[in-house]
Amino acid sequence: MEANLKNTLEKYFLPYEKNQETEELFDSLLSDLSDSMQEKMDEGLTPEQALQETIENLGDLDELLQAITQSSTSERIEPLVMNQDGKRNFHLFQTKLVNTLEVSLNNIEEIAVSYSNAGVKIFPTEGENLKILEYMNVDRPDLYGVLEQKDQRISVFQGRSDTLILFFNMRTEIYLPESFIGKLILENRSGSLFLKNITGLQQIIGESSSGSVKFEQLESHHIALSARSGSVKGNGFIGSEAVFQSASGSVKLDDIKVKKQLQVSAKSGSVKLFSVQAPILLAESASGSVKAENISGSDVTFTSRSGGVNVENAVVRNSGQFSSRAGSVNVKFQEVQGDITAEARSGWVQLTMPTKASYTLQTFSKNGSVTLPIGTIGETPAGQPKVKIGTVGQNPQFHLKAESSSGSIRIN
Repeated sequence: MEANLKNTLEKYFLPYEKNQETEELFDSLLSDLSDSMQEKMDEGLTPEQALQETIENLGDLDELLQAITQSSTSERIEPLVMNQDGKRNFHLFQTKLVNTLEVSLNNIEEIAVSYSNAGVKIFPTEGENLKILEYMNVDRPDLYGVLEQKDQRISVFQGRSDTLILFFNMRTEIYLPESFIGKLILENRSGSLFLKNITGLQQIIGESSSGSVKFEQLESHHIALSARSGSVKGNGFIGSEAVFQSASGSVKLDDIKVKKQLQVSAKSGSVKLFSVQAPILLAESASGSVKAENISGSDVTFTSRSGGVNVENAVVRNSGQFSSRAGSVNVKFQEVQGDITAEARSGWVQLTMPTKASYTLQTFSKNGSVTLPIGTIGETPAGQPKVKIGTVGQNPQFHLKAESSSGSIRIN
């Protein structure tokens, strides 16, 4: 289905010449729409229905492209033109380098970056100097970045202006010396954040008020990345403590290794985790599903207030809690060394335990059936017809508790 979505989106961009800006816009839209389509399927729509609803939302994009095609502006922007191949050049979105900033980080312990209207990307570089390259489709010196230094802190902030230009596009590339090991603070009011191959830092704090946050291959003792209105996506992180959260969007993480605690949350969107390790692992979605594959932790807590919890290949060494207020809970364990609790207030519970695991169990299903592993030695306590207790195996190592208010329970 994602291939069909990609093919449909490509048709919108077909009349326009490919360049860096259109490719970034295409990739961003494809990523966000793919997440939207997945969330619709998590809510119960078929893949075909989810694709159809997602495609219908492309109407605004069509209007935008038509407006760009028909428009011309008076402030240093030419109308769209035809190239030699007969395709329209996305002239309004094309940017060029307009400003460069550079400063030494000798004896600097903290860098604070604040932009209000630009996509910001952070990359590593050699040497001792912080370098900032600013690109705009319309040269606006009033929006150039400004450097300030006070004691051991460098501040970079974007200039302010009350004058807006339709279809203004700005992007900023920041090159951080590999020798810098201090604290990096990033703030973007209207634009995305992207970090790649940044290692050795004491702390990374990043927030986008209106835009996505993405990263690849980061190393830091502490990290906290958040998006108020946009998704958070990352591939590759090593550190001591980590927080990733989105107030209105999904959170998707892959290949995360944390030494102490990892906290992941989405208030309005899904949470997806792949190959994640952390002694304390907390994942929560207030309005969306929580899905994970190949996760490992001592104390693991997965919670969905409005959506299902689905976990494949889970390793739990001390305790595990999996709950959903409005959805089902389905967890397949690879290894369990501590107590497990699974609860679904409005849905079913299905747990697949490791082969040859031995444990005690207690189940409660208010309005559904209960299926226990073959060979379970169990009973129903007197006066508690909805409760079952029992033992699986000869030498119990942990306790399993499963409850469902409105659904069945199955333990394999």
